[in-house]
Amino acid sequence: MRNINEENYKEALEASFKVSISRGISSELLQIVNGSSVEVDPKS
Repeated sequence: MRNINEENYKEALEASFKVSISRGISSELLQIVNGSSVEVDPKS
């Protein structure tokens, strides 16, 4: 059985990976969004 400190350590370690991973938009998605075929107007 784990004690509270071990559980907190495991949780903190897992959370550290979440904040260290760079998130963003992939280049493929950016091409789609910025493509000329994507037209956004007030009626969209």
